[in-house]
Amino acid sequence: MRERDKVSWTALIDGFVKNGLLEEALHHFQEMQLTAQIVPDYVMIISIVATRVTWNNGCAICQSTAAFVGEALDCFSEMQKMGVQPDGVTFTGALTACSHAGLVDEGLNYYKLMQRKYSKIPMRIEHYGCVVDLLGRAGRLEEAMDLVERMMPVMGPNEVVLGSLLAACRMHKNVGLAEKLMGWLVELEPDTDSNFVLLSNIYADVGRWDGAVRVRNMMKSLGIKKSPGFSGVEIDGNCHEFVSGDRRHMRSEDIYDVLELLRFEMKMRRYDGYDCELQPFIG
Repeated sequence: MRERDKVSWTALIDGFVKNGLLEEALHHFQEMQLTAQIVPDYVMIISIVATRVTWNNGCAICQSTAAFVGEALDCFSEMQKMGVQPDGVTFTGALTACSHAGLVDEGLNYYKLMQRKYSKIPMRIEHYGCVVDLLGRAGRLEEAMDLVERMMPVMGPNEVVLGSLLAACRMHKNVGLAEKLMGWLVELEPDTDSNFVLLSNIYADVGRWDGAVRVRNMMKSLGIKKSPGFSGVEIDGNCHEFVSGDRRHMRSEDIYDVLELLRFEMKMRRYDGYDCELQPFIG
């Protein structure tokens, strides 16, 4: 079409909505506003508001930003008031928001609401994972473990769920539970170094050096090496990856010179720990 007016855009968007292509409907709605500079009227707004997707996107945007967790949960409440039925994605957003904000009781209420009022929505592993993470962060490790064990006959926890609970074990220094989780993680990911390193750090945090050494020796016997740490930075549109101790970068000498200058400055300003070895990340 040479000219795309409000009528043609509305027909297009409404067609996507009626055929269940809700993401495409939202995409074209945004495209209309950005490229055609057309102000939507009430007919178009009604079509867009009819998507579950709109609410979920709003909740997702809010729950991903800690400052707007309250707004994410308000979206959930407003959905119910307007008679819009939440789906599995909606509950994932609400549970994630509660986990990020440490709202344990609120999160558990959403979990119970999903089981009781919205029992037709199938429980997925991300829902269990959110609740396990919520409980783990709050130090309620036994409750989190109980949920993991109840998951097993249904779908079985994956490495992400178990890994988040293992991280909580380090936070709250629970060695016994960490050892139990590690047994399952080794079956799921026998070659993953991060799980072994985390367990070794848990032992070290509580002064169990024999356990830390045993884990390191186990890694050696299995041929598992700790992956070097790395990070990245974008400069003038170019991405640079930095790996610990690597001197392959074309400007590695300059980087080491800057690090040496930083060490000298720290020493002169008497920062604590200035005499520690600075390990550059080159890549």
